[in-house]
Amino acid sequence: MIKRIGQKIIAGILTAVLIAGSLNGISGYAEDNTLSEKEQSEEMSFQVENPVTAENYREVDAKGNVNQAKEESGIVEEDVSFYAATPQIVNFNTKSSGQTTDYTEEETGVAGYTYGPYAADAAYLGKTSSGKVRFMLAGVIGTVNAREVQIVNKSSAKSLSYYYVSNNRLYHKIATNINNAGSGSTLDNGPAPSYLKTGVNYYSYDGHYFYTESNFGNMIDDYNNKTRSHSVNPNNPFYNYFQYLPLRSQSGYNESSFNTLLNNKVTSTSKMRNTGDDFVKNQNTYGANALLMAGIAANESAWGTSNIAKTKNNLFGLNAVDSSPGESANYFESVSQCIKEYGEKWLSKEYLNPQNWKHYGAFLGNKASGMNVKYASDPYWGEKAAAMAWLLDGNGGNKDAYKYTIGIKDTIYPSNVVNVRKESTTSSTAFYKTKKNANCSFLILDKNPVNKFYKIQSEPVLNSGRTGINSSSGVYNFSNMYAYLSSDYLKIVSEGKTTWSVNGIDTDLSSPQLFDTSIKVSANISGNKTGLQYKFVWQKNDWSEWGVLKDFSSTDYATWLPKSEGNYTILLDVKDTSGKVITVSIPYQIKNWSYSGVKTSIQSPSALKTQINLSADIKGTTLGLQYKFVWQKDNWKEWGVIKDFSTTNNAVWTPTKAGTYELIVDVKDRDGFVATRRLTYQIVEKAWEVQNTVFSPNGAEIGNTIKITQNMRNITEDNVGLQYKFVWQKDNWKEWGVIRDFSTSNTVNWVPTVSGDCEIIVNIKDNRGNSATKTAKYQVQKGKWTFSEIAADKELPQIAGEKIKLTAKVHGNAAGLRYKFVWQKDNWKEWGVIQELSSKNTAEWTPKKSGTYTVYVDVKDSDGVTTSYPKIFTIKNTGEITIQLQPNTNQNVGGKVNIKALVGGSNNNTKYKFVWQKDNWKEWGVIQDLSTKNNVDWIPKKEGTYTICVDVKQGNASAETKTIQVKVGKWTYNEISVNKNQNGELEIKPIIQGNTTGFTYKYVWQKNNWKEWGVIKDFSGQEKMSWKPNGKGQYTMVVDVKDAAGNVKTVSKVFNIQ
Repeated sequence: MIKRIGQKIIAGILTAVLIAGSLNGISGYAEDNTLSEKEQSEEMSFQVENPVTAENYREVDAKGNVNQAKEESGIVEEDVSFYAATPQIVNFNTKSSGQTTDYTEEETGVAGYTYGPYAADAAYLGKTSSGKVRFMLAGVIGTVNAREVQIVNKSSAKSLSYYYVSNNRLYHKIATNINNAGSGSTLDNGPAPSYLKTGVNYYSYDGHYFYTESNFGNMIDDYNNKTRSHSVNPNNPFYNYFQYLPLRSQSGYNESSFNTLLNNKVTSTSKMRNTGDDFVKNQNTYGANALLMAGIAANESAWGTSNIAKTKNNLFGLNAVDSSPGESANYFESVSQCIKEYGEKWLSKEYLNPQNWKHYGAFLGNKASGMNVKYASDPYWGEKAAAMAWLLDGNGGNKDAYKYTIGIKDTIYPSNVVNVRKESTTSSTAFYKTKKNANCSFLILDKNPVNKFYKIQSEPVLNSGRTGINSSSGVYNFSNMYAYLSSDYLKIVSEGKTTWSVNGIDTDLSSPQLFDTSIKVSANISGNKTGLQYKFVWQKNDWSEWGVLKDFSSTDYATWLPKSEGNYTILLDVKDTSGKVITVSIPYQIKNWSYSGVKTSIQSPSALKTQINLSADIKGTTLGLQYKFVWQKDNWKEWGVIKDFSTTNNAVWTPTKAGTYELIVDVKDRDGFVATRRLTYQIVEKAWEVQNTVFSPNGAEIGNTIKITQNMRNITEDNVGLQYKFVWQKDNWKEWGVIRDFSTSNTVNWVPTVSGDCEIIVNIKDNRGNSATKTAKYQVQKGKWTFSEIAADKELPQIAGEKIKLTAKVHGNAAGLRYKFVWQKDNWKEWGVIQELSSKNTAEWTPKKSGTYTVYVDVKDSDGVTTSYPKIFTIKNTGEITIQLQPNTNQNVGGKVNIKALVGGSNNNTKYKFVWQKDNWKEWGVIQDLSTKNNVDWIPKKEGTYTICVDVKQGNASAETKTIQVKVGKWTYNEISVNKNQNGELEIKPIIQGNTTGFTYKYVWQKNNWKEWGVIKDFSGQEKMSWKPNGKGQYTMVVDVKDAAGNVKTVSKVFNIQ
């Protein structure tokens, strides 16, 4: 059973460090064998779970029987001097029941433990400088605290462990109490080597080199001197084959034969009964030798009869700690489960894996190397399991003994740490390094080294590419999992069997078969298959037709696909490494028809209640063939015959339930030969399946077009009129919208108006009433934008009462933005909302008063963030007023002045009022009251500076006033110009300085002091007159000038007419 690994891990590690510093010749172990921090933690955990006392102590006899043993005091009552002349031994059976003894291996510094009642005696090798006792036990040279053991003279011991030969077999008699000569186990070590004789007792505490009674003292000297020169076999060490056979090997027994082998040994109530199948199947899956696993089980469970085997289905003592094996041992639902877990986890993943702290070699071993180092407190646990293997294999005709070639790394110390590599070169990848322990065994696949490298069976599971160790899996492949180790460090101690025999040719399908049928042809070989090559050939009609299925290779099977009927012969050539060839053959009939499978009118899957035509796909001669059609479901819980045997190669099947069916069609010929083909067929309730929703592009910004495609898979060939509806929602339906209602298109374009995490819901339905809903997440990105300005459609200043169109101008992606327009005046004494929050970026505003306004646009983005942007507007009651005067200069009293008011913008419903004032309103007058007429004539009556005021009123708005200064002076009239033109007429013109607008003129002549006179033209606006006098003489021309105000001034001029 599994025992604790050491009682006090900290003390063990400290001891290892102290010894490493004090002993001569010990070096190099720390780098390779000291546990890592993780391994120490695992080992500590393992030890704490396994405290110590042994209440399940057994012994094994020479016939492999496991018997309950009685523990007795093993202390020798004598006073022993460390300097006694006689050889001495170390007595480990000195403690109370269940207490193990911790030690440290001298060469490697590895902590170990042993239990005295399993093996009491060890070779005494002296003491260290610190007072520790040095010893050799079960292959390990270690040091132990002196107070935990007893040093005894050899002559005082009534019983010592020794080896002897009987009936050409080597037995190991193990002393469990040196006070009792009859106690202990007797272990079969297999065939005795020729150098050991019957009738002689041999001593060995490593199990490899043997010493006679007379050389006992020399044995102690050899152990101390790291030599074996005084042994009977100094150059030919012995290795118990099954004790050192790596578990990464395969037993030659198949499931049936191994089952028989076990059942012939165990009792009818044994838990190991009928377990041969489990051992072999798990060997082939997890790479742990079935015979060796059975040997461990036999030792741990007393051939399946122990209490924990019977009550907990636990054959291997898993977690059956020495202090409470029955209580703490693992429980398994079945023995099969126990064997599986043992092969997969405990062996393949742990003890056989160099990356696991429990690994000290992938073989049974002893306390120096192998599983025994960490597996059990019994130092000869590995030898006991090997003895069970010897017993079983002997009963089976020694099929497994010496089957493989075994190589040993370092048969004695000093030892080496060696790379185990991927290929046979020093430059290839090293899978791992061996530990420093001596006597580590490896299974050699090829005895002929390549580049001084042996090809070996890999200890760990390798990954599929053979590039490294796969510690996560226990599944092992014997063909692909191999490695290389330098032949400089391996000594072959057992060469595999060279005998082999051909039992025949196996086929996976018995004769007869149909043509076009794939048939696996395999070689049935007994013995050692290493190096064998196989060739497969077919022939018919006395070699008139033939072919090579597979030429010589290491693959022991081939696939044959016959193409025509006939009576064939299949031949197998088997060749070994010496060139020896054995040929065997079998007859095989191929019929005149072939059957490739079941055909259906509608390809699987199909919908419920669909009529499906079934037929057998037959080639060749169909005469006389009969056909039977059957369906089954849920492993024959439901089934039915569609059509019984008939000559009609057709049947109609209409399934009424959904599920996975198997369609079976039997075809029978006239000879009664029946060929069966099966077809798995899926019946579904819906003819379609919803797949993924695809967005293009992913992560678009708000406002961009996103193409949504709902992918579907047509499960059947039916056209069921699929329709799709697309909906979006956000924040648990706080916002949502229909992108498109049901249509036959599975694609839609979506322009999102919100950003953030949205959900797209696609409703799918068909014309048969089936429906489904698919949801998918989509992240809408926030658009990037900048605010430009608030623009108005009218130039500044704007007019009160007139409608103004405002536009919030944004650059960039404005999708999802919303706008609110507000005005305020006089620091919010007056304010109003022009337009509430909406997606419109324009608004119309009609200010009712003149003044200075601030208009604000609040822009709210898709994340709910609002930013306010202001703009100042100056509102007037009218547009820009311009006053024009005609004439615009030289205004004078009595001169008519035309005053015209021009207003910018619209002049609809505009009225004008004209007023003059002078001397700060001391004098004033209304030229024209409010009227739609925008121009007026004004005649100033006095000279001076006037202010002309024009009030302009538009609609209901207050009037706006515009003023202009006008300077008015006097007009002068002192002269008349009289000139004669070409027609003999007089051109008469008054010379006036000033504004003559509105002036009238009267022209009069007189002669001889008014005796003669006449009015040429009465008052009119004609400022120049042509006149022709009637005779000669002196004339006086009188011109009266009257201004617009009615003031008249007269000027005369005398002239002579010749």
